[in-house]
Amino acid sequence: MIDINEDDLEEELFNLKEDSSEYVELDIEDDSDIDDHIGDNDEYVSLGDDINIGYEELSDDDDDEDENKDKNRDKDGNRDEDKDSDEEDDDEKEEKKSKRQRIQEIDYNVIKLAFQRKPTVTKKLDPAYHLGLKELWNQVRIKNISKEKRNKYMGELFELMKGKIPEILFKNDTSRIIQTVLKYGTKEQKKIIVDELEGKWLEASKHTHSKFVICKVLMYCSEHRNKIISEFKGNIAKLIQHTEARSVILEAYELLNARQRSALIQEFYGKEFSLFKETQGLSIEELIKENPSNKERLLENLSREIEAIMKKPDLIGYIIPHHIILDYFNYANENKIREKVALIGEHIHEFLHTREGSRIAMMCFSYGTAKDRKIMLKAMKDYIEKICIEEYGHLVLLRAFDVVDDTVAVSKYIIEQMTKLNKLGNIIQNKWGHRVILYLLAHRTKLYFSNETLRLLAQGDDIRTKTRHDPAVRVNELCKAISPALIDYAQNNTSTMFSFTYSTQVLCEILLHADGTLDQKKPILENIAKLANKDPNNEEAKDDHIMLSYINRTLKTLKDESPQINYDEKVELHFAPILFDSIKEYVLFYACHLSASFVILALLEDKETNKDVKEALLKGLKQIRRAAEKDKKSGANLILKELEKEGIKLESNENKKESKQVIEESKGTIRDENNSGKKNNDKSNNVFEKVTKGKDKEIKKEKGINNGNKNNNRSTKRKR
Repeated sequence: MIDINEDDLEEELFNLKEDSSEYVELDIEDDSDIDDHIGDNDEYVSLGDDINIGYEELSDDDDDEDENKDKNRDKDGNRDEDKDSDEEDDDEKEEKKSKRQRIQEIDYNVIKLAFQRKPTVTKKLDPAYHLGLKELWNQVRIKNISKEKRNKYMGELFELMKGKIPEILFKNDTSRIIQTVLKYGTKEQKKIIVDELEGKWLEASKHTHSKFVICKVLMYCSEHRNKIISEFKGNIAKLIQHTEARSVILEAYELLNARQRSALIQEFYGKEFSLFKETQGLSIEELIKENPSNKERLLENLSREIEAIMKKPDLIGYIIPHHIILDYFNYANENKIREKVALIGEHIHEFLHTREGSRIAMMCFSYGTAKDRKIMLKAMKDYIEKICIEEYGHLVLLRAFDVVDDTVAVSKYIIEQMTKLNKLGNIIQNKWGHRVILYLLAHRTKLYFSNETLRLLAQGDDIRTKTRHDPAVRVNELCKAISPALIDYAQNNTSTMFSFTYSTQVLCEILLHADGTLDQKKPILENIAKLANKDPNNEEAKDDHIMLSYINRTLKTLKDESPQINYDEKVELHFAPILFDSIKEYVLFYACHLSASFVILALLEDKETNKDVKEALLKGLKQIRRAAEKDKKSGANLILKELEKEGIKLESNENKKESKQVIEESKGTIRDENNSGKKNNDKSNNVFEKVTKGKDKEIKKEKGINNGNKNNNRSTKRKR
């Protein structure tokens, strides 16, 4: 092997290095790293090509010399076939082989030296220095360490790092040390780190380890965000497609304010909008408002970006592409939207976890053709449970229920997946999932859906009116499709459904609106009655007693049977008699309870249970009055008002009977004492006064006042 003069090569490479303006820092520890990086990095490949030009020419000249030698041998005639000639041929082959190996060795060493001569390349750290960094780092990142000790170790650690931040930025372990300093360090220490890395942010964003340092700077050093983003200016569209740099841009998007986000997204609108100060930081809405003629250019630029994004499936699920596509959909006409729906259809499940993405998916269902909608339903099939329990994803299902005419396909790809036993329970008990069930049962009602959600769903009503099926028919068909599974689940899991707020609402709507007969729903009602048939005085049962918790509202609703909307026919549940038979022993207790009293009030108002409940309540009116006086917000006050009419009549009748008896007695005594004189008359008056006492004290007062007036009149006449 021929030795290579490293000094000459270094001098040559130094000159090449001077001409290069872009450097990529690599962590080279062995020869295999060089081969890996050459294959992955275009900049190194181009540098290698420049170096290899001369050597490739040398290789071609050597091949020409070998061919000439072979021709000369042919002219000379016969070759010697003895051992000497064989040895000469072997020597020639080895010499030829050694030349190629030498060339390869030269190329390899040239490239290796090229890497080593780059000013930003990371060298192996001094073992002692490396060990010192890691020891201090292990002390700083202890969670339960005191603040004083952490500050002490942090100061020592930072003194070791200071001035060498770029050297340790691209290594796995030392980059983590920088992240720790950014988390726990002082403002001055953070500023020094940012200053040392100035001009290297774009390069660092593309590296496997250093990208995390940038994310930490964005997170913990808000005052330096603009400085970093300014270095990315003009490269956002490229960086978002870079495997490593993508995470930095996404992190920045989450942390930036609305104006900064607009500036970030604006690079996808076209250079003519992002470069000029007059339009920098403006949203697409503001750009069009400022100059309506910008609309067509904006849509053309966005269309190209969307097509480029859709060619990279691993990029589709991020929020920035969603923002770009939503901007396009908001201002494009129906035909242009349909063109993009065809591209999005198979990837629709990648859009459902973000706010912007869910709006895109809803518009895809609204404007897509029947074929597009079926493709999207198929794409979502395997993710239905996850979509149901997502804050934004479940809204897409509601839009699909509204606009897809093919209810058979909806039942197959959505409802059948929802109603599987291992999924239905999770959906019913989830904050967002139970709303999907409620939408199929009760449709749009303010009882379960906010005004914002209802307004969002109403945006698709224009498209909804153009569909083949009548909306009411579609609602009924979907309700019938999901009802059997819901009724079966409620029969087997009544107690579990009453244990959670969301599933309790679903249970109520199943009984009121699910498509089923009374015989199918009666087992559920009987299960509820059994749960209510518990002694409320038992301390252990109080915590989960359905009559003493929020669930009593559901019981009242079931008794009232007053759904928000009526579908074809309403099934009478006749729940009041079933519930009363279960709790009749404790009616007085519940009537005095703060919340359970409203259930008793509902039973009192029901025609089927009015008589029995009234009889039970009249036995404890004093207790109910005390409960009403104690808390005026309780249902006891309303129970007394309901009983007041009937109760007053009963009291007045008793008083009348009592007064008749007293009057009869008084008349008898008067007959017997006709000749007794004035004293007997006074006695009869006293008896009459007793009759008028009782509960009617006002009569007595009026009589006394009248008698007083008469006596006064008599006295005045006598004086005259």
